Amino acid sequence: MRSRFTLVGFSCLVLLISGAAVPGGWAQNISGIFLTPVANAPFSGVIVVERTTVPRNGGPVLNLKTIREVARDSQGRVHNVFRSLIAASDNSTPPIFRIHFYDPQTRSYTYLYPQQKMYMTGTVNHPPAAEPADLIASPAGNSVPLNQFTKQEDLGTHSIGGVSAHGVREIQTIPAANGNTGNEIVLTDEYWYSDDLHMNVVVKHDDPRTGSVTMTLTQVTRAEPDPSLFQIPDGYQPMSGIGSGTTNPQPANTVGAGSSQGFSSPLYHIGGGVSAPKLVLAPDPEFPSGQSAGGVVVVACIVDEKGSPQQVHIVRSLSDPFDRNAIHAVEQYRFEPATLQQGSALKPVAVQVNIEVNFRPPA
Repeated sequence: MRSRFTLVGFSCLVLLISGAAVPGGWAQNISGIFLTPVANAPFSGVIVVERTTVPRNGGPVLNLKTIREVARDSQGRVHNVFRSLIAASDNSTPPIFRIHFYDPQTRSYTYLYPQQKMYMTGTVNHPPAAEPADLIASPAGNSVPLNQFTKQEDLGTHSIGGVSAHGVREIQTIPAANGNTGNEIVLTDEYWYSDDLHMNVVVKHDDPRTGSVTMTLTQVTRAEPDPSLFQIPDGYQPMSGIGSGTTNPQPANTVGAGSSQGFSSPLYHIGGGVSAPKLVLAPDPEFPSGQSAGGVVVVACIVDEKGSPQQVHIVRSLSDPFDRNAIHAVEQYRFEPATLQQGSALKPVAVQVNIEVNFRPPA
């Protein structure tokens, strides 16, 4: 039996693997640092992101980095500054492409787009969780391993950036018989949870097939942040002003994926005049033979100007047979491409998306 799938987080920046809200609701990428909206635990800090990407075509490994300023006040309001990825060798400050803040008391969210001096506001239907989804390192975690090939290691308690945190490492081994390389594949995830901050302060993921990411909360200050962080600055216009010809969204990354991985078009972020691609064809993935339990594989790709997926790769693995079938299915997807509003015209552009492929066992 074929399985069903869902699409998630079109506006989440896949390269960052970070928790970010999306218009109309709250979305959270797997294996990111989720800024929990809890009261009476104010702080501010900087999340340092280090990422390596292994191209499927055997090209050179791409080393990227960025930072993300975060803050939370005593009311539980949260503030995130999202910046583009740049080359690890680049000494410049990554440019800001979006700012997000959220008020759990009113359930209202706001997105600021500094390049365009525009904003968007709304109310979530369901409030976000007060604890991160990746809770296995918390005292109440007691998470069951993903499958029979997964084990967990307790890393103890250490100070990270001046904050006490408890660490857990999760190791998943894909047997050689289940892969297509002839060798075992070892996937590693690591989480460090601060009970004081009610959030993960370090998240690591390593997959030798696709690359690695490390996110670390640094420069932690346990004080009330500036109240202006939760206000719309003067001079910003509502998003309804798009189309007047006064805005000019820029490509998403200063590091072009094409220059290193065979993709030459600039990438744009959804929002601020850039629409999301629309799925028009989605073949169901095949459920792997010999498997009894299903699960979810998270796949990332670029949807190009023609609506075709490029550079399809795994963000969150289940096991090699599921991963291969998920990639094969997504490679056959077709979209109406994302578009950039330029005055009264719409220009097709390339964007990066996250896709959740849900495998259900045959009935």
